[in-house]
Amino acid sequence: MANVKPNYNKAGQIISYRFRACIGRDDLTGKQEFASKTVPAPVGLTPAKALKKMQIEADLWEEEVKKGNAPVQRFTFKYFIEEQFIPVFVSNGKHSPSTVKFYKDICSKLVSRFGQKKLDSIRSLDIERYLVDMTKETYTRNGKELHYSATYINHYRTVLTVAFNFAEMHSMIEKNPMRFISAVKKERTEVDFLSEDEAKQFLSCLNADANLYWKTAMNVLIRCGLRRGELAGLKWQDIDFNLNTLSICRDVINNKETKGQNYVKETKSVTSDRVIPFDPVLKNFLKSWQKEQAEQYGTMLMPSAFIFGSPIDPYNPIRPDSITQWLARFNKTHGLRNVSPHDLRHTFGTLLLANGANVKEAQILLGHADASTTLKFYVGTDMNALKTASNRLAQALAMGE
Repeated sequence: MANVKPNYNKAGQIISYRFRACIGRDDLTGKQEFASKTVPAPVGLTPAKALKKMQIEADLWEEEVKKGNAPVQRFTFKYFIEEQFIPVFVSNGKHSPSTVKFYKDICSKLVSRFGQKKLDSIRSLDIERYLVDMTKETYTRNGKELHYSATYINHYRTVLTVAFNFAEMHSMIEKNPMRFISAVKKERTEVDFLSEDEAKQFLSCLNADANLYWKTAMNVLIRCGLRRGELAGLKWQDIDFNLNTLSICRDVINNKETKGQNYVKETKSVTSDRVIPFDPVLKNFLKSWQKEQAEQYGTMLMPSAFIFGSPIDPYNPIRPDSITQWLARFNKTHGLRNVSPHDLRHTFGTLLLANGANVKEAQILLGHADASTTLKFYVGTDMNALKTASNRLAQALAMGE
């Protein structure tokens, strides 16, 4: 009879079952060899009935293994990824379409490298060599030969880490080869943002030559530091005009994985959920736009309406790409530097720090999970801010004559 063991998540819920069966002894060592398989937990059954059902399936599987009709452990990396990791972890209904595609795309490339190796025979050195090889590989874009960025390569490290952690948690491997694999060192990148004078010029053009919809949207970006998907996901119920705050709790994506349809999901991470105060200028824009939007549709909209809804349906958000496209056209028309919505977010962070906010405050308002992200992107990017800081230090150290 095959052994059946439930696997639990951190909340104590059974998420899968592990089947294990003896398939004989190694010809050289005489040690017993085992086959194992992990399957998702059946839905809608009590633990007792689920275990009974799993035992029946495990015994049938054991028979097939012994007949040579089912893969055996010592199973390959390819079998682990395609038959266990993707069905149980990736395609569990808890990830957005883009996240599922992210995992599947990277997994398919990992399988091309490690596919036929036994899962438990992959060592840290194999992973290190693979990541080093990726730094030497090139690809072509617009006729130019380019190297993969450290960020791109670290995506593969992340997926490998998640996959091997999953295998370790379900007792498929004894040693986790990712335990001592460090991230590939990222190259230093400069963040694009508007200087204070450029930001004022941008707002001046905006106030003079944009309709209220876009005036309000762009002011939210530059005054609150939102990501474009967070801007698209804002609803009127997220605005508190008494406290002058807006709450960030959802994100909008629209791409090939969502088949060109808006997909509203939770924000990027726990720290992305945040409450941001807004100034009187933005409050006036929001109030005016709320009134105009109600007049446009001939009725007072419900709180669940999107602040920046599609032109024909306020209960469907604007496409995030539309925000980028409008901003690009606006910049070109007015002879402004071509910055993206995310560059306006960088502008918010940079000017925030330049005008007295500390790193922790900026981290909270930007929704960064780690203060190092805030430091990496914003500290030291504005020469005027550096000069001001230097002058303050000089004053602090000044000695009376």
